[in-house]
Amino acid sequence: MAELEKLQKAAELIEAMTDGKQLFGTADGMPQIFMDQGVEWQAEYPPLAIRMKRVPSADGNQFTFGFRAHLEMTGSGMDAAAMRGFEKAVRKFRVLLDTLETLSFTPTRSELEQFVEWIERREEQAKKQALEQKKDTGLIMGR
Repeated sequence: MAELEKLQKAAELIEAMTDGKQLFGTADGMPQIFMDQGVEWQAEYPPLAIRMKRVPSADGNQFTFGFRAHLEMTGSGMDAAAMRGFEKAVRKFRVLLDTLETLSFTPTRSELEQFVEWIERREEQAKKQALEQKKDTGLIMGR
């Protein structure tokens, strides 16, 4: 599988396995994983986040990517329901990381740029769809 395809698969897998709560985007021309703005830590979505580490080669023409789960501190304790949700999320994230670790991510600068373009196209499509939904809802509500 080509590096671009592997990165696209990883992005889709992370988004799917976090139920769309963690999304790929770009910052400073590089891919990033962002938490959906509407997410609040709770029993349904415990404070775990997937983070991506990007390491350039010495000449800067190739990159190595790795993924890790991070515990996001909420500042509050968890009751039994929150602990059950956390336990479920830990199992799910372990399966996700096991899957990602079976792939080796070493894109060239060109492949990384193509991946960023792919992310940006998806972001544009998502914005257009959200705008269309708002228009459709406005038309229905305005009747």
